[in-house]
Amino acid sequence: MTIDNWCGEKIIWFDDGDIMLNIISCGMIMKEVEFILNELGIKDEVAFLDHGVHNFDRLKNNLTEQVNKKKANNDKPTIVIIGQACHPEMNSMLEQYSVVGLNAANCFEALLGPEKEQLDKEANSFYMTSGWFEHWEEIFEDSGWTEVDARLNMGFGDRVLLLDTGLVEITDEKILKLFDIIQVPIEIKKVNLEHLKKLIVEAIDRANNLKTNEENGTH
Repeated sequence: MTIDNWCGEKIIWFDDGDIMLNIISCGMIMKEVEFILNELGIKDEVAFLDHGVHNFDRLKNNLTEQVNKKKANNDKPTIVIIGQACHPEMNSMLEQYSVVGLNAANCFEALLGPEKEQLDKEANSFYMTSGWFEHWEEIFEDSGWTEVDARLNMGFGDRVLLLDTGLVEITDEKILKLFDIIQVPIEIKKVNLEHLKKLIVEAIDRANNLKTNEENGTH
């Protein structure tokens, strides 16, 4: 393992064969997380939560199950790549299991960073990750949504803002198919991965510090 700097921030590079982290992530940003971890040279297997975890009870049960599985296998630091606001008990759950989360309210804020505040001022938006878009039909079915339910849940705003990181194919055909159901304009917003990458590196650093403090008996 080596330490370097990236955009002025401390960054951790892992050598081949190192197993340094337990990683649990929201499945809605799976391709983005995989891309970033590959760039960082992190080879550890990631437990991605399924697309239906945005039900509070299901999210809590799924997250708890994955944390317990990871911790039963080793005592490595654990990071959870899920927004703090994705469950009302998220922070208390992370603290209970001595794991570290992202410093972001949700996946959209993690991807957009400070730019999200400006986008919120422009219009009332329903944000959508490319992973959400890729699996929207499965998500509707899993959630038990009819077309009316979809309009009620997604049609309250001025637009759907689809965050395109370039890792998922976004076709006109699929956009039109979704539009026909929700009847809300769908705008594509190009997004890079710099802010999410910075948050992940920061979470790794905090997880390592937490583990060190636990081993030293300090907090």
